[in-house]
Amino acid sequence: VLDASGSMKLPLGKKTRWATALDVLKDVVDKLPDDFKVGLRVYGHREASTSRNACTDSQLVLPLATLNRPAVLFAASRLKPRGETPLVYSVLQTASDLKAAHGGTVIVITDGEESCKGDPQAAVKQLQVSGVDVTLSIVGFTLTDKKVRGQLTTFAEATGGHYYAAQNGEALTRAVLMAAVEK
Repeated sequence: VLDASGSMKLPLGKKTRWATALDVLKDVVDKLPDDFKVGLRVYGHREASTSRNACTDSQLVLPLATLNRPAVLFAASRLKPRGETPLVYSVLQTASDLKAAHGGTVIVITDGEESCKGDPQAAVKQLQVSGVDVTLSIVGFTLTDKKVRGQLTTFAEATGGHYYAAQNGEALTRAVLMAAVEK
């Protein structure tokens, strides 16, 4: 799950957070095993923050399938950061994304906190009753707020996953690879 909210347009060194995330995505998919199953869900890319649909702006742009590097990169490259951060809503959508595979690991890359009043504790319960085994790993990209990091850590750990911090592109690559190949 990739954050394409408006804050991803902010600068990070000589690039934006978004440009850095796209570079990292390329590095990561190049290093994944050929037989990995990968899908791509994105949030915050279609609706402006002022839209009444901003908090449901989550889209599965690439359904779960055996890794197709060009398809992943093409799907991500077409997106433009725009709106809010419906992180919890997006995580809940992953249960249906992973249903055919009977579950899997969901990696969320986000530079911000939930901005749509989603309740991580309620989401964990919903995931548990969904019948789909979802393990959530969250990578906080440039996140410095300790309270937000704590909330995201609790959310990830409640599903058996982990929280990773990344302040730059190199750390983001490392964190996403650790989350992806941990098992």
